[in-house]
Amino acid sequence: MLDQNSAIILAAIIGALATLLGGLVGGVAVPFLTQKLSIKAENRKKHHEKIEIAYTLLDQIKGWIDYQIDDLWCFQVQKNRPNKPDNLECPINTLVLLVNLFAPSLEKSVKELNESVETLKKMRYDIQHVPLLNANIVLDDTLLQVAYKQAEESYKELEYSMRMLVLKD
Repeated sequence: MLDQNSAIILAAIIGALATLLGGLVGGVAVPFLTQKLSIKAENRKKHHEKIEIAYTLLDQIKGWIDYQIDDLWCFQVQKNRPNKPDNLECPINTLVLLVNLFAPSLEKSVKELNESVETLKKMRYDIQHVPLLNANIVLDDTLLQVAYKQAEESYKELEYSMRMLVLKD
């Protein structure tokens, strides 16, 4: 057995070690873990903010698509060039950039939407810039319907993918 002095010394050593260990855990480990969790939460918040911006841009792109389709239909029916200025900017490039940086899993869907936007831009450009001598401009109904359907499907797919991405986080 231990004598009384040895027991007191052993108890003091154990107490000192426990104090040191508690100080290390409380002074180093807890702040480290707290900081790590805080950074993770901050990054998640930034990611959600970027997805919200992308979602807003997607709504703006939908408005742009609707405007273009409406204008092209008017041309088809009235047979005169669109006289409304095309002053709506399509924010597809900003959306592509955001997706590439913050949501690479959406790249395929954004690429499809970008192709739809480019098709509509080309259709409008062709109508507005065909030489005036060629007054018999024909806009194929089927081509316009296909372009609209493609744009609508691309939009819906990307919107769904964004919702799933937000819910996953």
